[in-house]
Amino acid sequence: MLFPRALTSSQIAIIVDFLSIILDIMECLLIFALIKQFKIMEKSKTNLNAQSVIYALIHGATYLPVVWLLKHHVFSQPVSLAIAVVPVVTFCIFIFKYIKAFSTMDEVKQRVQFEAVVIGFALTALLMIILFLLSLCDISNQGWFGYAQLVCYCWLFYFVGWIISRRKYGV
Repeated sequence: MLFPRALTSSQIAIIVDFLSIILDIMECLLIFALIKQFKIMEKSKTNLNAQSVIYALIHGATYLPVVWLLKHHVFSQPVSLAIAVVPVVTFCIFIFKYIKAFSTMDEVKQRVQFEAVVIGFALTALLMIILFLLSLCDISNQGWFGYAQLVCYCWLFYFVGWIISRRKYGV
């Protein structure tokens, strides 16, 4: 059954409030991006880097409220799916902008970013192996190492790699 039960008016009000908050946040960030775009009319390297940072913030501004909303409120499957797609789309846009900014960086900054991604990936793979083996022993804790927390650990590991790489190259 796609629609197991109808939404109550309070659930609809929560969805509308949530979506209006996301739209307000995105509107503010897009206005900020437009102001920045008009200040820098030429497409420079710093503009592409700033755009990737802005889209990362937009992704964060959509991901966290969506996780909270889906965790604390019960919606029908189609509504939950529609809400869950929002941060996926913003993450895809962020990755596109990040790759575009990566192509305009000089060689040292590219190397720093590449090593940060490699270190972050290696640490994430190590964490997933450990968690898998611990789950086979019935020792895992979903409160600390669930899917939502793995995303945070991925970002943490990327920034650890970024700091290590920046120190290595003196950037």
